[in-house]
Amino acid sequence: ERSGYMGEGGTVHGLLEFAEKREVNMLVIGTHGRGIVERLLLGSVAEGIIRHATLPVVVRADMDAW
Repeated sequence: ERSGYMGEGGTVHGLLEFAEKREVNMLVIGTHGRGIVERLLLGSVAEGIIRHATLPVVVRADMDAW
């Protein structure tokens, strides 16, 4: 089952709190890089989620293809 979330507050901690309350098994998040430097780095939200998550996180670079 897939579901979406839109909320207020800090994106990283808000999403992780939501996932914890919902007992989510895994997060799938998108990131995008537009140039050489950006391709080497994740976006700040994606990086924050990866650093603070206690559950598996899948990062997809091209979410537009979904």
